[in-house]
Amino acid sequence: MTFTLPWKHRWISWLLIVLSAVFVGALYNQLPQEIPSHWNFEGEIDAYQSKPLGAWLMTLIMVGLWAFMECLHVLSPKGYKINSFRTTVGLITNLMLGFILLIQVVQLSVALGAELELPTIIVVGVGVLFICLGNYLGKLRKNFFIGIRTPWTLASDEVWYKTHRLGSYCFVIIGAILVSKAWWPMPPTMLIALIVVLALVPTVYSFVIYRRLHSGDNED
Repeated sequence: MTFTLPWKHRWISWLLIVLSAVFVGALYNQLPQEIPSHWNFEGEIDAYQSKPLGAWLMTLIMVGLWAFMECLHVLSPKGYKINSFRTTVGLITNLMLGFILLIQVVQLSVALGAELELPTIIVVGVGVLFICLGNYLGKLRKNFFIGIRTPWTLASDEVWYKTHRLGSYCFVIIGAILVSKAWWPMPPTMLIALIVVLALVPTVYSFVIYRRLHSGDNED
């Protein structure tokens, strides 16, 4: 059975997962019976999980994400194989695993009494993640699992390429906005509206560019 991730990226994935497990194992006996699991827009904890699940959930998510990404090669149908951009898939996988590990470290540190602004840390972390993803988005090729998957991008290699080129810029802009929120306070509704607009731009663009490139395909 052929797996998806190149060896150099697989080793990094395993290392991140092991670091997560070691971190939880080292702190487990010191953790309270309830682990913070959600923060509101004011940065206040408003939900908890029981200790076993709350402590290990992020590690389990990391394992599940890694396993899913490894199986993309098998899950992808004929004509949508990902051999040509396996390295990009590996980079994206490890970026996401690293982000989940960051959430876990901050979450459990807060559970132990550390005074950290988790919402701010997470927003900035998401921003950095988006900026990094934006730099690799244009290297993805047509597939069903990663990228901007609309009916029009999946129908045309050229539409996929052009949409992801634009999407790369949109991701970087979204990331910059999120990172700037740490120093430039912004109402949550305005922030959400900006992100929604920027997220919709590539989707609408994919339809427009498809119509422009294939306007005569459906004519009798």
